[in-house]
Formats: sequence, structure tokens, C-alpha cells
Amino acid sequence: MAAGARSSTAEVVAASIGSAGSGTAWNHLAVVSLVLSLSWFGGLASATGVRLGVVALRQTRAHGERGVAVALIAIVVGVAGVTLAVRLVAAMLV
Repeated sequence: MAAGARSSTAEVVAASIGSAGSGTAWNHLAVVSLVLSLSWFGGLASATGVRLGVVALRQTRAHGERGVAVALIAIVVGVAGVTLAVRLVAAMLV
């Protein structure tokens, strides 16, 4: 490294985020949708995770980003969470 080309650790980390592997960036919405789908919160977070997962899936395919599998997993987990919430509410009403 040349004397004038010093870079901080934060710059190195920021440059490496999204460039691991194939060199394309991760779709952050896919990751957020997975976190929400796993959160559940009575099915509300799961429903939001499903919606964001669908949007992220479209974005990853349109822009060539990484995260298609993450978005698909978020959709599946979110649908399972919503289904569980509906069944629990139905069981309480009966």
C-alpha cells in the first residue's frame, strides 16, 4: 500500500459489503423480509415479510442482485406464519 493510499477499516469493510462471492450486491429488502417473516408478532410481521419478499424477488430478478433464495425463504416462512396466526385465531373463536 502506498504512503498516500491509506484507507480506514470502515472504508475497507464498506467496500467489501455486497461484493462477496459473485461481485453483485445483496438485495437488502430480501434480508429485511426474512427477518420480518421470522419475527411473526401475531402474523402481522409475517404478512409484511411476505409482501416485502415478493417485492424483493422482483427486484433481484430485475437488477441481477443476490438474494433470490432469501426472498423465497421469506415468502415461505411468512406464509407459514400467517397460516399459523389464522389457525390460532380460528381456534380461539371456536
